[in-house]
Amino acid sequence: MSHISRRAFLRHASQFAALGAAAPLGLSLASIGAASAATLPDDYRALVCVFLYGGNDSHNTIVSCDEPTHARYSQARGSLALARSALLPYQLAPAQAWPDAQAFALNPALQALLPVFNSGQLAMAMRVGTLLRPVTREDFFAQRHLPPKLMSHNDQFSEWQSLLAEGAQSGWGGRIGDLLAADAGQQGSLFTAISLDQSAVYSTGMSVNEFMVASSGPVRLAAIPGAPGSDAAIYNAMTRPSSHLMLRELTRRTQVAESGAAQLQTALSGIGDFGLPPTLLGLQLNMVARLIAARATLGMKRQTFFVSMSGFDLHNGMASTHGPLLQELGDAMAAFQTAMNNAGLGDQVLSFTASDFGRALTANGDGTDHGWAGHHVVMGGAVKPRQWVGAAPRCELGAPDEVGQGRMLPAISVDQLGATLATWMGVPDSDLATVFPHIGEFSQRTLDLLR
Repeated sequence: MSHISRRAFLRHASQFAALGAAAPLGLSLASIGAASAATLPDDYRALVCVFLYGGNDSHNTIVSCDEPTHARYSQARGSLALARSALLPYQLAPAQAWPDAQAFALNPALQALLPVFNSGQLAMAMRVGTLLRPVTREDFFAQRHLPPKLMSHNDQFSEWQSLLAEGAQSGWGGRIGDLLAADAGQQGSLFTAISLDQSAVYSTGMSVNEFMVASSGPVRLAAIPGAPGSDAAIYNAMTRPSSHLMLRELTRRTQVAESGAAQLQTALSGIGDFGLPPTLLGLQLNMVARLIAARATLGMKRQTFFVSMSGFDLHNGMASTHGPLLQELGDAMAAFQTAMNNAGLGDQVLSFTASDFGRALTANGDGTDHGWAGHHVVMGGAVKPRQWVGAAPRCELGAPDEVGQGRMLPAISVDQLGATLATWMGVPDSDLATVFPHIGEFSQRTLDLLR
């Protein structure tokens, strides 16, 4: 640690000394941020997490299409299996072949992403899941070293977003912001971590708080219909002086939120729409694109964003529902990448999908049950062209990579995927454990995913 970093460390130590049990994490984030200040490149970079609530069915998202594996997949899936003839036009041609002559295709509903993959701006992360440490099929059945409450929605989307149990107070997107905000000269900004989802922990750090916006723009206090000026009256009522601790905190938060919303509204004036699809996800990503376009006005160099879709918990109705959900996902993500490319930011923004968990391979009537690992995509000009990491599933019951009903055992941990993205953002390897608490359990800390 340099002399400057040591001085910063001591300064932060005195600031955090009064925090008692909370001090170690806060102290670590603050001091490490100062220590790495000299290493942050002078450019703009952003991460965009696209979270698919409910547990996306990966087996019908990135689909086995070589004859032997597709035959096993079809036998297990029954009527929910996608026909091989429908998949072949969307077969992926990776830079490095999958093992054992396996082949995979995008669900036809994701066809908008195929040109993105072929152009070298989309990579595949295969069999990603929450892990505390590497585990085997035998570990699963012995219930050894497993994340808490596997296959539970609330627990697992919390684990994905925070890498901690449900009830966690910070997520890894926010913790990346904790480390980098000061280095980027934006420690006083409200806009390091922005969420368009009201229930996400991903964007909250220890010192960086998520700033929430809507697809239509900053969230402001609304007037009562038919009562002009009532918004000002509501604001005054919420911010009047009080001796009550909770009311003072409400006042502070209301003032900060309203001030930030006004600042954002000014920064976004004159920045039009980017023409993304008018779907729920398309509108969210359109707002992210506008916020990125306002980066210079807002003084931003490093940002994380969180957007989401719901409806993926398909225990039934999968045949009619999953395809339209994937089409909304693929169309919006492809249009977003086009918008970034057209803005000259294709190499400076990475988007990636995430979900509570994958699902079982075997069908349960007209749907599938909860699973564990799933396949995800990482999109942006910084990915290695037509790359895939992880491991290809065999789609075979009883195989070493499945843990019952065709549920996939993770080959990649969320910590490893997140650490790869955080490293690209500028977090030094020595600081990864501050953000990713289990990363020390894995011999390969980051993945060969990015240029």
